[in-house]
Amino acid sequence: MNAQEAEAEIRSKTNVTKQKVTFAKAFLCNLDGIGPYNPSNLIPVFAMNQGYRLPEKIVLDPSVDPDPLIEQTVGYFTCAMAIAEATWSLIHSGFFWHFGHIEQHRLDQQWTTVVPGGGGTTAGWSFDDFSFMLPRELWKTPSYRAEHLEILTDPDIFLNKANIENADEEVIEAIGDAILCFKHGLYRPTVTMLGKAMEGAWIEFGCSIANAALEGDDKEKERIIQKLQDDFVSVPAKIRQVSDLYKNKDLCNHIIKKAEILPSAIDSIIVWSEVLREARNAIHFGAKPTIPNSYEKVSVLLIDGAKNFSIMYKIKRIADNIVAQGEEKGERPNKMG
Repeated sequence: MNAQEAEAEIRSKTNVTKQKVTFAKAFLCNLDGIGPYNPSNLIPVFAMNQGYRLPEKIVLDPSVDPDPLIEQTVGYFTCAMAIAEATWSLIHSGFFWHFGHIEQHRLDQQWTTVVPGGGGTTAGWSFDDFSFMLPRELWKTPSYRAEHLEILTDPDIFLNKANIENADEEVIEAIGDAILCFKHGLYRPTVTMLGKAMEGAWIEFGCSIANAALEGDDKEKERIIQKLQDDFVSVPAKIRQVSDLYKNKDLCNHIIKKAEILPSAIDSIIVWSEVLREARNAIHFGAKPTIPNSYEKVSVLLIDGAKNFSIMYKIKRIADNIVAQGEEKGERPNKMG
């Protein structure tokens, strides 16, 4: 591989994904203290966290495999640009204040054809199209210095914290809309969109449990799934159906064991869902929630929502894996305890 080919490979493989930016946001939000942080100094720390270190030089000689060094360079460049994008996103989200000069950063990489006992050429590549700007200093803003509040700043951080990559796109979109509404002080729209996500989560959660728990009873499985997907069945009725099914130890013991989440954990999610439904009913003319939809109330609903979504989608993931792997329910006992 010559220098031109290596440079072209680095350019083609350097790709900053939304997931990588989400990881960078989570990394920045979890920094100790309140500041100051120099984002430039955090690039190699985040890259190491992701398993990458910028090589001193890429050796281009037939006796040396350049692929591992190119992979490290690509990974480092990707992490650097992800930190830059995440930094500005969190600044505009109100999570960070920035101070000092804003400096341009250019990503460069040295290469050489020199190997021990031989001569050759040493030079470098300048990737001007990978350049970015970073402030010299970051501080967490006062309102986001409390623990857990970082998930309220950005949809990506919330979704990463909740770990619900297996959720339907409509659920993810509703959660993102809820966070954006909350950031702008629109609390009624926040609970409306969060309520939509809650409904979708219960339906997805229930359908996955039914598929895993009722493998040998297609008629009952179809009845439950149709009920959960029926627009004319009330949300409380769907929640009761899912709760009753998961609490049926004869049917769901194998799921409970693998998920390591007891049926009692569902009770707190039901309470949260009921409070959220009551808050969302404020969209109806003349309806007023028992407790006004204030910052304090809605922020708690969001923070608890991250935990509850995480539980529901963990169980869903386990149930889906059971179905995919074709596990037999015969492994579980007829009674638990």
